[in-house]
Amino acid sequence: MRHVLDVLPGAVLPDPVAESADPGAPLAPPDDDDLLRPRIEEELFRVGARGSLVGAQPTTLAKHLVWTFGPVHRALPFPLQLRVELDGDRLVTVDPEVGFLHQGIEKALEQVSFRGGFDVIARTAPLSPVGHQLAWALALERLCGVAERVPRRAQLWRVAVLELARVADHLAVVAHPTLAPASARVRRALAEAQREARGLVDGLVRSGAFAGVGGLARPLHDDEAARITRELPRVLEAVRRVRATVAESPALDAHLEGIGRVTRQEALSLSLTGPALRATGVASDLRASEPVFAYGDLSVEPCVTQGGCARCRGRVRIDEILTAGDAALRALERLADAPPEHVLEDQALAEPLTPPPGVATASLELASGELAVAVVADGSDRPRRARIRGPSAALVAALPEILVGDRVDDVIPVLLGLGLTGTEVDR
Repeated sequence: MRHVLDVLPGAVLPDPVAESADPGAPLAPPDDDDLLRPRIEEELFRVGARGSLVGAQPTTLAKHLVWTFGPVHRALPFPLQLRVELDGDRLVTVDPEVGFLHQGIEKALEQVSFRGGFDVIARTAPLSPVGHQLAWALALERLCGVAERVPRRAQLWRVAVLELARVADHLAVVAHPTLAPASARVRRALAEAQREARGLVDGLVRSGAFAGVGGLARPLHDDEAARITRELPRVLEAVRRVRATVAESPALDAHLEGIGRVTRQEALSLSLTGPALRATGVASDLRASEPVFAYGDLSVEPCVTQGGCARCRGRVRIDEILTAGDAALRALERLADAPPEHVLEDQALAEPLTPPPGVATASLELASGELAVAVVADGSDRPRRARIRGPSAALVAALPEILVGDRVDDVIPVLLGLGLTGTEVDR
């Protein structure tokens, strides 16, 4: 074996003599239980506001277990490493680590044309990309100064597809076996509703109509609107029955009560958005406070509840499924009175697209919270800078507050209930 290693370029054999002289990591003095642990294993370098590690000085963890969970585990929603301190089975400190899915999406956006950015930004949320694509379109329209002149038909279709995506994304969370109410009949109903809703929105996304600047990239036939108007009410009726069943039998979702709790003040200080914020009693929703597209004509009311736990977030999502479905149907109804134009004909949008130098931002309310996009143009046909901040980034950063105090068994339900998207964090 030594002969083989000698002929390999760059092969270095261990030196037992030199290594034996290495003092290695210092050891902490033994505690009451006579446990010895290297000091480097006794420190967490990022700690939450609660737990036994508060303070500037390292704290001995010999009486607690330091455990690394992840980054790859089939129960995790995406590659995520959690380094936790356990007191029994309770989480005392949580230290999340991300970066295992980093794709360099922001830099990739700066290497392609403005129109080519639609394909790149879709990688941020591969399963539900339409919200990110529409945020990119809105930012480009603001750069070109045409955002207010986009045809009404395109604006109504944009609202409809965003609300359909919200229905499908919420159903994907609440229908998960770990989170669904403890009733086989209810779980089957939610799973079937989720499949139907996903089929509706995926058909629209695959058409490529929403990857365009100044409106729709291609016209959508009225038959598509008629099909959605015919099939969507069936999905909403199933969700209404589920909500009524849970209201009559609160024990069905009692397994989520109290876990992943975050207070109103904590949610605001951590910059949470979406259901995680509205579940604490804060009526914050960009569709109502900063309406874009045709949201100003539809008057979407935020769904709010109190409690801030996983159970409250699930109930907010169920309520939002119904309000989102209603908003989508109302938008489709108004297509009958909208002019037939589906895209704005303007010299500013001519190919190749070269917006004037400037900065533009766009924010949309997605299923898990606020998505913000910023684009810097320098007069060329490519962005000089592009930045994305999705709701999952703030949710992962808040995990030290959300998970501390819960049991190890509660970690997966809490993570799934937050609706995290890994590629949105590791962009």
